[in-house]
Amino acid sequence: METKVGDGNSTLFWTDNWLQGSSIANIAPHIFAQVSKQNRNKRTVSEALPDDQWTQDIIGALNVAALTELLGLVDLLDEVQLVHGVEDEHRLQLWESGQYSSKSAYKSFFIAAIHFQPWQLI
Repeated sequence: METKVGDGNSTLFWTDNWLQGSSIANIAPHIFAQVSKQNRNKRTVSEALPDDQWTQDIIGALNVAALTELLGLVDLLDEVQLVHGVEDEHRLQLWESGQYSSKSAYKSFFIAAIHFQPWQLI
């Protein structure tokens, strides 16, 4: 699922794919490893960005790899602008339209299916 952030109220900071189409868990795995599960699954973008509150979620000392990720992450987050009054938009990447329907979900079951007609002669 890909997320376009508006006000950041319904997007999880650490685990949703909201930062350049990816999650912070993928962008900075060493940092992510030092965040408690409770904060990973609770902290929203709107809570995390003001005054860099997300840094309070990191527990323990950082090694060189984590420090490198931290510097890159700070640069990426400096570019993020929340838009108050605009809800976040969560889209499924499986469908071109990004819109979910029961028909599209049913069709997804058959994406890798092999279609053949056994009654026809070879």
